[in-house]
Amino acid sequence: MEAYTRANAGARIAYTTLRGTEALVNTSRVLSALKVAGQAAYGLSILVDATASIIDPEKQPWGKTAVNAAVGGAALLVGGGAGVTLGVGFLVLDKLGIGSGPSGYNNSYTPPSICMPDATNISR
Repeated sequence: MEAYTRANAGARIAYTTLRGTEALVNTSRVLSALKVAGQAAYGLSILVDATASIIDPEKQPWGKTAVNAAVGGAALLVGGGAGVTLGVGFLVLDKLGIGSGPSGYNNSYTPPSICMPDATNISR
């Protein structure tokens, strides 16, 4: 984002105000505001995930909180369109449940030999 800001520092964005007049805003001002908003959203997401992990670790495991923080941090470091794509793409996949496994599926397998006694008779 900073490279884009430096390259287009003199550029201006034209927009129409609520009164219907034309106005210009500096590109670097808009991009820096977006950068601050992204950093605030990242901090808020860590806070929300950590709170969810503290309240109900079964529903929001600490591992998921760590992965969310790592992907958000990577998206923030990459920045620009690639960072937005990474962050939004991960959010969509996370909300779709990709990587969470089937819901309601009991993953603990116990072999029958442990559950049932052996019916072998040894006569002496």
